[in-house]
Amino acid sequence: MNWKEAIESKYEGESSILNVLNGDELTPFTEIIWRVSQEAFESPKEIQVVIDDNDELFMSVGTASFVDFPHDMDGGMKLPIKCWIHTHPMGKAYWSGTDMRTLKSWHPLMKSAIVLGYREHQTWQKFDRQMKHVRYAHTKYLENPLHIEKTTNPKGSGNEVEKVIE
Repeated sequence: MNWKEAIESKYEGESSILNVLNGDELTPFTEIIWRVSQEAFESPKEIQVVIDDNDELFMSVGTASFVDFPHDMDGGMKLPIKCWIHTHPMGKAYWSGTDMRTLKSWHPLMKSAIVLGYREHQTWQKFDRQMKHVRYAHTKYLENPLHIEKTTNPKGSGNEVEKVIE
């Protein structure tokens, strides 16, 4: 299973994000997004998951400090966006300047957003325009290590093929 399939396998509809937005802890879905950002690549990378109004997931991976909106969004994303989730793989969950500009520009078409850090997250919801920051001592869903096998593309292009084993 690749990193996108690993994330998709934990998505169980809107309840996968409502517990994070309205509660104080992660769900298996948000936990796997964090874990993939830390373990699926040679070094930690920002992962972005956009959930559209049809509960379809649009995902992309970036660098350690930036991720762009998925390029396949143009071909079928149903607006408004239910939730924009991304990681800050170096640990801190906060709304960076880039994040704030994204929230401002997408505000009319976005219902909520979550940024994930190491044992913390921040949320934003359009209906109350409040940002909430939550820290926690541990996570409870994926206590076992996420084992990832990496192989180099046989053509020698340097592209990696990830295989996630739980």
